[in-house]
Amino acid sequence: AEVADTYEIGAKEEFLDHRIHAGLSVFSTRSRNGYFFVFLAANSTQNLGNLDANYKGVEFELSAKATEHLDVYANFGYTDSKITHMEDPSVIGNQAPLVTKDTFNAGFQYHQPIVNDINGTLRLDYQFLGRTWWDPYNVTSRDPVSLVNLRTGLDAGKWSLIAWSKNLTNKLYNAEFSTGGFLWKAEPRTYGIDY
Repeated sequence: AEVADTYEIGAKEEFLDHRIHAGLSVFSTRSRNGYFFVFLAANSTQNLGNLDANYKGVEFELSAKATEHLDVYANFGYTDSKITHMEDPSVIGNQAPLVTKDTFNAGFQYHQPIVNDINGTLRLDYQFLGRTWWDPYNVTSRDPVSLVNLRTGLDAGKWSLIAWSKNLTNKLYNAEFSTGGFLWKAEPRTYGIDY
């Protein structure tokens, strides 16, 4: 079993008559017997490897009501991970697998009354995922990825009609990779309508 001891401290504050919200948190996690997958092509199996690691990081979030109709936000996260123990001691000090070192999200939502109680809405979200190492040897990694999501439509309170697209720019990247050649591709552009 994996055992993790986590400590986190943070603060949240509001400014300018509740128009701006800010939050900051720092954390530290000590993980023992954490797992990762290794794919063995010879017998076509995924096997568990185990390691100990320390994770330290910070998260910052900011949102604001820029105008009566426009809300904006931005979030930043940073995680420094270090392997502290594994059966193969050559990996000690490397970054733990599947940990994205830095992430950044930003976006806005615009809503405008159209007629009666019906509002037009537009929401754009941008997401940045930094380099992610796939293995404890820090040999294979995914390059940084930028993603865009979009939602637009009508909202009447009791009902809404929203057209949406995830991964709007159709960025092709791997969501998972395992040493030995197993990979899982992330979803390409998807889109739809919600009522």
